Amino acid sequence: MGTSVWEQGPAWVAENFDSLNPATSEVIGTYPVHGRSEVDAVVGRARQAASWWSGLAYQQRRTRLLAWKSHITRYLARLAELVHNETGKPLADAQLEILLAIVHIDWAARHAGRVLGPRRVRSGLIAINHASRLEYQPLGVIGVIGPWNYPVFTPLGSIVYALAAGNAVVFKPSELTPAVGGWLVSSLAEVVPEQPVLQMVTGGGETGQALALSAVDKIAFTGSAATARKVMAACAENLTPLVAECGGKDALLVSADADLDAAADAAAAAGASTLQPGVYRLHHHMNAALAVKYLLGSTARLADKVTIIEGTRASAIAATFAKRTGLKASQFMQIIDHPPAALGLPSWAAGSTAEGFLFPDTYTLLPHETPMQILHAMVAEFNHQVASINLASEAATVNTTPWHVLIVASMVQAEGGAGDFGKVARVAWHRLSLGMALHFDSTVFYGLNQYGTAATSAQIKINTPYNTYIRTGLPPTPIGNPGLAAIQAALHPPHGQWLYFITDLRHKPYVTHFTASYAQFQQWQTQFQG
Repeated sequence: MGTSVWEQGPAWVAENFDSLNPATSEVIGTYPVHGRSEVDAVVGRARQAASWWSGLAYQQRRTRLLAWKSHITRYLARLAELVHNETGKPLADAQLEILLAIVHIDWAARHAGRVLGPRRVRSGLIAINHASRLEYQPLGVIGVIGPWNYPVFTPLGSIVYALAAGNAVVFKPSELTPAVGGWLVSSLAEVVPEQPVLQMVTGGGETGQALALSAVDKIAFTGSAATARKVMAACAENLTPLVAECGGKDALLVSADADLDAAADAAAAAGASTLQPGVYRLHHHMNAALAVKYLLGSTARLADKVTIIEGTRASAIAATFAKRTGLKASQFMQIIDHPPAALGLPSWAAGSTAEGFLFPDTYTLLPHETPMQILHAMVAEFNHQVASINLASEAATVNTTPWHVLIVASMVQAEGGAGDFGKVARVAWHRLSLGMALHFDSTVFYGLNQYGTAATSAQIKINTPYNTYIRTGLPPTPIGNPGLAAIQAALHPPHGQWLYFITDLRHKPYVTHFTASYAQFQQWQTQFQG
């Protein structure tokens, strides 16, 4: 055994400690307990490395991080074996954890430039005669304190994003998994040998406290709520920003002679007894123990979930929220029809409407939320979802704009089932390229503020800005709020020469037929519609 002693409390009283295999008690490695002076020295070296690393372009950091991803992928089996030995988790679970971490690295490397790089933003009314740009600068050195249970996936969720943003990182792994932390640090050093942009300090609570008290520019912590409070207190001394993910659900050991039913009930109660964010209905002067019971339960929590399905029009969304909140639909529509900058529409939005940007999902409504807060949450979700498919940059690669993609996606969502989204989108783009009118019934109904499946000859003759029988080109705005599948289909439809489609509504399930032949289309019209 090593010479370290872990006492009940935060203090390490020795210079070294052993990392053990929990299944065999075999010593995996011996590591130093870093104190304040050692931690400060590491942070100082990281500061120098950060200066070099932040000076690289996003593309240069991307190349190095993708090389790190390839290295981890190549030696995944070795790392998984080490995770298995040091944590005791099954080998398959260790492999899955590493695969998830590899996805972290890939996403951060490929998207950091787009997410953090300079972009134009609205100047606002006061500075309407100015052009404004927004970009994010690296903070410098980030301290990451990781947990034992997911020693690869969880800390890399902070490490790789900090690196991709141009920061250097000082990593303190759990005192139970220093070998895994050391492997990660040395693996990056192999592909980025120029500067120590990722370094490790080892030890227990005192080492973590030293890191929080050091000159780092931010701390990312994962661990128990009790330890998080100590880290927060240390960070407070220098006003160091902190991101904390607090769990505290350690392993539950059940002896062979234990009451298994009682143990299962205790485990379930421990998992459920977590205070959830929200608004709770409590009584004045109520007993403290009863108040805690209410807070840990769900019945006193005031929350109303609303599900908005794909393709729902903004007017219907406003009506739904008005009904559920007691607010006026006109309050929602005022924001939707005249979206302020605070709503958060992307810079490429036409600005005349929020239609199309209210992402369909399930939302939790809290008491006293305003229409702006509710709609802002939907737009924020839209921005998050389209960022995952690089809508703005991908639209440019196919010679269109994200605004036009969104309009096509809204029509695709209204016209077809999920299995036909791609073909409907191809019909739209093909007809547009040939200068043909789109002839989409969904646009006719939208312009008339009506709903239906097949427009009548009388409806088709009514001239509105959305009548794609009378007008060529796209309608002026989206005609609903599409889901991600419809947006992806509009962005990258399958190849094909289809110009017409028609749905057979005579029997369920309905079937949509596609063709490039007008004669075939007319034949189907006669056959399906009589």
